[in-house]
Amino acid sequence: MSSIFCLACLTAIGFSMNRGSVATADETPPDSVSRPPAVATRPKPPVPSAEEIAQLVADLNAADYSVREAATAKLTQIGAPAAEQLAQAALGPNVESAVRSIRILEAMYVQGDETDAEAAETAFDSLRSANNPTATNRAEETLEANYNLRQRRAVARIEELGGTVKFNHLRVIDPTALNGVERQIEHIAIGRKWEGGDEGLKHVARLKDLRVLYLVAGNSLSQEGLDQLQANLPDLRIEPRPPAKIGVAGISHPEGCQINEIQPGTAAAKSDLEPGDVITHFNGDPVFGTPDNFKQLIKLIGPHDPGEEIELDILRGSEKRTVKVVLGDWSR
Repeated sequence: MSSIFCLACLTAIGFSMNRGSVATADETPPDSVSRPPAVATRPKPPVPSAEEIAQLVADLNAADYSVREAATAKLTQIGAPAAEQLAQAALGPNVESAVRSIRILEAMYVQGDETDAEAAETAFDSLRSANNPTATNRAEETLEANYNLRQRRAVARIEELGGTVKFNHLRVIDPTALNGVERQIEHIAIGRKWEGGDEGLKHVARLKDLRVLYLVAGNSLSQEGLDQLQANLPDLRIEPRPPAKIGVAGISHPEGCQINEIQPGTAAAKSDLEPGDVITHFNGDPVFGTPDNFKQLIKLIGPHDPGEEIELDILRGSEKRTVKVVLGDWSR
C-alpha cells in the first residue's frame, strides 16, 4: 500500500492531530516547552481479557464493514491493554487490519491519556525497528506527522525523571505546533538527580533532532545504556561534565579560553563576565597551553562543587581583571 493511500485512509476515518492557534514567541515561557494538551478523559470500559482483545483485532478484517467499525471503536476505547496486539496486527499480511491497527494506535497516541499515549508510542517504536518495511514506513509516517507532540511528551518525561532540558533562545514558527511555536532543544543534561535509569533513555532517543547530551558526574547510567542511545541517535554528542558549571560557551584562544556566549540565568550571567573576555586562570591555575583550552577550563571546574565561589583571571581587550563567580549546578 502506498503512503498516499495510508494517509488517505487515516484522513477518511476521521482521526485528526491536535492543532493549536498560532501564538507569538513571547507567549512561550523561557526555557520551557509547551506541555502535551490536556485530553478530556472518557470512562474506560472494564479491561477485557487477552482473548477478547484478540477477537476484536481479528474483527478488524471482518467481511462486514459494521463489524470492522465496531471493533475499531472498541479497541480505541480499550487503549493501552490492546497496544501490543495491535502492533502485531500492524505487522501482519492483511492490509485492512494493518491500516486500522496503525489508525487506532495513532488515535491512542494523539487523543488518549498518558497511559494510552505511552503504550502507543512504545508500539510505534517497536514497529520502526521491525523487519517489515511496510509497517516501519507506516510507523515512521505517523511519528513524523506528530513529531511536535512527540517532542513535548518526551521533554515532559525527561524533566519528570530529573533531566534538565535547555532550549535555544530563538523560537521556530511552526503551524503544526500546539501554539504555533516550537523551541529547538540546545542540550539535555543528565546527572545525579536522574531517576529514569537506562530505561528512561528511551525518552531521550525519541528526540531525533537532539545533538548534545551532557553526562554530569554522579549519574546512574550504564555504558550499555549509553551505547544503545548512541546507536539510536548516531549524530548525538555525549559529553562528560562536572557537577558545577560557570555557564559559558567558549573557544580556545592563545591566552586561554575566550567566551563567545554567556547563558542566561547562569553563574556567568550573574557575574561581571562579558562575551569576548578571555579566561586565562581559574583559581590561579592556567587555562592556556593545552590543545583545547575550553576542555581545560572544564577540567579545572571538575573538583569544585556548585555554590562554591571561585576566581577567574581574565583579559578584556588588553586589560587584566579578576572576576569572582559562584559556580552553578548542572541539574538546574
